[in-house]
Amino acid sequence: MKERFPLIKSKNRFVRYFGYIIYSIVGFFAFLIVLATIVAIFAPPSDQSSSKQSSIQKEKEYVNVSFEDFDELFGLRSKLTDYQKKELFEREYKGKYVVWSCELVEVSEDGSEARFRCKPSTWTWDLIVKFRSDQKGKLLKYQKGDIVTVEGMIWSYSELFGHRLTDGIILERG
Repeated sequence: MKERFPLIKSKNRFVRYFGYIIYSIVGFFAFLIVLATIVAIFAPPSDQSSSKQSSIQKEKEYVNVSFEDFDELFGLRSKLTDYQKKELFEREYKGKYVVWSCELVEVSEDGSEARFRCKPSTWTWDLIVKFRSDQKGKLLKYQKGDIVTVEGMIWSYSELFGHRLTDGIILERG
């Protein structure tokens, strides 16, 4: 009958020691393969598939709110509790589209997102927009300090790190 772990049961101490190491390495790689499979199954779709889906998606739902009013509700100076903010955001704003015009502050190296200053009193930025992949060429037309009109889906709010839009597009100057 064949032994299950022959290296570990060896009488030679050297063979036993390296048997443990070999079995540990094999087990570790098996664990990584299982983990990668699970991540691949449950990972959200990439930008490429989401841009294909966006052309097929149902009509976008817009909410008519200025950046100033949105920041008044969810920003640092909000009078709402964290619980009230969360409930209001989930019910009225998350996943809905807005159009805002703000000053361009910075564009990421790969052109996938940009930071904007929408309120003059902000020192750095107060809005981060993740753009669709087809918008990179449009971003090249703008420089820091330009006013850019963007459309995007409200993704999250933050008192300190900037509110976030996703599925962003640049509305060209007319």
